This record gives sequence, C-alpha cells and structure tokens, in this order.
Amino acid sequence: MFYLLLISALAFVFVNGRNDGAALVAIATQTTGVRLYYPLLLLWLFLPLVPLLGVWKVADSLRQMAGLESMALASACCVLLSTLLTVWGSGRIGIPTSITLALVGALSGDALARSVPLDGALLGRTVGLGLLAPFVAALIAALISLLPFHPPRPFSANRWLKSFRATALTLLALAYAANDGQKVLFAVALILAAPVGTVALNVPIMFAASTLFIAGAIAGLPSASRFLRHGITALDPLKLLQAELATGVTVLAGSAVGTPLSMTQSITGALLGTGLVRSTRAVRWDGIARIGVAWIWTLPAAGLLAFGAEKLVSTLSS
Repeated sequence: MFYLLLISALAFVFVNGRNDGAALVAIATQTTGVRLYYPLLLLWLFLPLVPLLGVWKVADSLRQMAGLESMALASACCVLLSTLLTVWGSGRIGIPTSITLALVGALSGDALARSVPLDGALLGRTVGLGLLAPFVAALIAALISLLPFHPPRPFSANRWLKSFRATALTLLALAYAANDGQKVLFAVALILAAPVGTVALNVPIMFAASTLFIAGAIAGLPSASRFLRHGITALDPLKLLQAELATGVTVLAGSAVGTPLSMTQSITGALLGTGLVRSTRAVRWDGIARIGVAWIWTLPAAGLLAFGAEKLVSTLSS
C-alpha cells in the first residue's frame, strides 16, 4: 500500500506542476522581456524555501481537513487518487476543474466516510474565501488599472515595465509557494506520515518534490499557453503586470489566514478585472463561466469519489 501511496503522491505533485505551475509560467512568458527560466527558477526555489521559513499554514489547514493523525495509508491513497481522477476525468470530457477544489472535495468526502468530524468553520472559510478570491482579485486588478503609469525619466516605459514585472513575478511565485503550492508539502507529508512542520525542514526531499513539480510545469506549458491566448481578455505587458500584482496580493491574504486558494482562478479573476476597466466587450465571458462550472462540478465529484473509494476499501478490509 505504501508504494501505491508513493506513486499517487508523485503523480499528484507532477499534475500540480502541469496545471498550476504551467499556468503561472505561461502568464509570465506571454509577452516579451521575460525568459522562460526566470519563473521556473522562482517556483523551484520558493516551493521548498517558503515552508522552510515557517510559512506552512495552508498545508496545516489541509492536514486538519484530512484528519492526518488518524489517516491510514489506504485513506491517503483514496484522497490523492480521487483528486487525480477528478482532474483527469474533467479534462477528458472537457469540463473545467481545479486541483485545489478537487483536493478539498476529496478530503471532505474521505473524512465523512471515515466518520471523522469535519471542522465546519475551516471548511466554510475555505469554500467561502475560495469563492470570493477571483472577485477580490478582479476588484484589486481593476483598481490598479486605474492608477496612472508614468515611468520616471530617463527610463523608457518598456524598461520600467520590465523591472516592475520582475518584481510582480517574484511576488506571484512567493504567493503560490505560501498558499496553493503547499499542496506539494501536504503530499510529501502524506508519504512520510509526518507533521507538515517537520517535513518543511527536510530540504532535500522538498527540493526533489519541487523538481518534479517543475517537470510537470514544463510538460503542461503548451496547453496553458493555448488557453491564455484564447482565454479571458487580450493581453499586454501592462495588463499582465496589473493582474500579477492583484493575484499575488489576493493569494498572500489567503495565506495569512491559512486558506488554500486556487491561483489559476485568482489569475482568471484578475484578468477579468483588467479587461472590465477597458470594456465589457474586452472580456471573453466563456472563460469566466469556467470558474462557476469548476465549482459546481469539482467539489461534489471529488467528494463523492473519495467517499465511495473509502467505503469500498473499508468493506474489503473488514
């Protein structure tokens, strides 16, 4: 059973990179001036280093949802495999999804099947703030868009913008490592059956997991780039900067209260905000509708899968 858990966790980390990491890198490299290696290097460094500095509140929230202290190897496999199956199945039938939502749904379904009391306040905060995050990011991005952009002399607009984007991308990678990226830390904690705080100090293991995440990001980059080109709104360097800043601020705020937020959904909301400042016609609304579909589908689908898998395992083992 341990080897099944190991394979499931490694696949989970890779898929996180393919979904989340690829989206972040695609955002960063959509316009000229940002080399591919820069966002990849930031993510590779920040994923292990941020938890090492004691920032693992989001991973601990996932641990509380899982009831990790009483979770057997089989239950951990049920959670990870249900999450992966939901994401894979959604992709196959063309339904938008979110790996963060799938994990929260699977954790809740598995806990119910094991009769582990759910922390209603934690779950409610996670769902509520998760729903609000894209709208908060949209509002912040819209407000930033209204600010005047006048680079000081003798800097050219392009040079000034490039410097700001480097800062914004650093903020974005930091925010991801402090929030959504802590799914990686949680998966490693499942493998080692150790508290997330202890796992965060295991630097070699965390860098190995980060390397696997980056491999997934590189693998998923072509599809993520295609989605952005036909996604929410027309992109230019200034609008991307505004969306990156808004997303970073939103997700870091979620980290402060230990709430996992979907980085990809927050980016989608931020891009919506920059588009609405120009015109409602500048927004491709079908891309926005994907967020709603993801919520309606992903949480219950992953929850039901995990619940059924846990009950099946319990029946077979009794």
